[in-house]
Amino acid sequence: MSSSGQQSNKKFRDTDWYSIQVDSVRMWMGIVLCLLTFVGAYTGYQRWSAYWVEQRAYEWVDRATSLKGQLAGESELDAYRSELRFADERLQSARNSLAELQYKSAATFGRDAYDTLQGVLEGLRLSGSIAWFRSVEGDVRFRRGDSGEFMRAYPRVELQDGDYVMSASNATAEIHFRHEEAVFTLRPGSLIKLSRELSGRDRMLGFMEYGWVALDTAEIQSGVRTPYTEVMVDQNSRASLQLQEGSRRSRIRVDEGTARAASVETGEVRELETRQEVRQTDAAFGRTRSLPPTPRPAAPPDGFSVNIDTTDRVTLSWTPVRGAARYALQVSKSRHFAYNWIDVDDRRSTSVTLGHQEEGKYLWRVAAVDVNGDVGSWSAAQRLSVDSYRSLALEEDEEPPFIDVDIFMNGHLALLRGRTEPGARLEVNGRWIPVSADGSFSSTQAVFGTGQVPVVFKAVDLAGNDTIERRTVFVDAH
Repeated sequence: MSSSGQQSNKKFRDTDWYSIQVDSVRMWMGIVLCLLTFVGAYTGYQRWSAYWVEQRAYEWVDRATSLKGQLAGESELDAYRSELRFADERLQSARNSLAELQYKSAATFGRDAYDTLQGVLEGLRLSGSIAWFRSVEGDVRFRRGDSGEFMRAYPRVELQDGDYVMSASNATAEIHFRHEEAVFTLRPGSLIKLSRELSGRDRMLGFMEYGWVALDTAEIQSGVRTPYTEVMVDQNSRASLQLQEGSRRSRIRVDEGTARAASVETGEVRELETRQEVRQTDAAFGRTRSLPPTPRPAAPPDGFSVNIDTTDRVTLSWTPVRGAARYALQVSKSRHFAYNWIDVDDRRSTSVTLGHQEEGKYLWRVAAVDVNGDVGSWSAAQRLSVDSYRSLALEEDEEPPFIDVDIFMNGHLALLRGRTEPGARLEVNGRWIPVSADGSFSSTQAVFGTGQVPVVFKAVDLAGNDTIERRTVFVDAH
């Protein structure tokens, strides 16, 4: 081999060896860089996680401390001595853990203290409330006392003596009074002040500035008043009071049972029985009017379903009543008929055929109108479903939701932790509690009573299926 060939081969071998060494170095540098990146990311995550736990620990301690200060100004805390003692112990343990830099334990202890104090505050709030919103449709607002802003109302919100409730022109609300078991139904365009007070031997529940309120009573007679009229509704009766805004014209009617109306200015009293009405102008009552009987819906049956794919017509009919000159008809998607798809009072016959083009769940009801234009009581609302099956791909869900719950008692407070079907709503002793998207829940509830006390859970899934589970807990009297 020539010297030039030898030099060429040597040069190739040297170049190949150099390339292999460079590639190896680059590979190892890449591996080291990945390891350093991973270690850095892991270290950063650990630091961030530790920082987050630390911040949460301080947050729960601060929130529990603030809540403890808020409760310090409350009265009637004797019933919650054991709960407050437990909260103090947990809060002190949280502070000790902070001093020892044990942030995870501090967060746990602080959360326990906060949940316990929140339960005490909820119990005090419930004991001081006189009523709560049972249902709300549309824009309904309430205000605490005589000043401040009106806040949006929601079901289950508690109401206190002196609160104002206002409904917009397309809104309505049901207000349930806790001790009297009476129910106010506030119609659209109303303003009322809740006020439980005694007027002689009568119990007044509200002062209506204007609007329309219906009052259903249970075993205790209760009433409502305006600047010009006091209406006292007897036990197990249903009556309503209407006052036009800016006027002195009132209308009082009794749909069931008995009631009496009294003029604030003159003291005149008018006794009313079932299906009777009286109107008041200024201080004077007019004559007592008898209202026509209530028609009974005949067809279709309650809960009837119409297939919009095969027909676009449905006929509603009802029984005729004596003294009716015509009939009023309302069709709505609102349970309280706050806003209606159909609202007429000129039907001369006892049936009507409706055309429908939109799917949905509807309610309809009918009332008789006499020759004087007086409208009788509305019939019970009938359900009507308009459905389409063209795109139906899934079977109807008929399986009730499950309830898996653990109860930890601490005095009068019950700590509830568990799961239910995702999307289901959960009710505990008549009060809705929040459920996470995965179906888990954690809540502290006040339990009233001593000894063996029932706790009733009710879960309702998206298809309307429900499950009721009853538990019994022991509440120590001390």
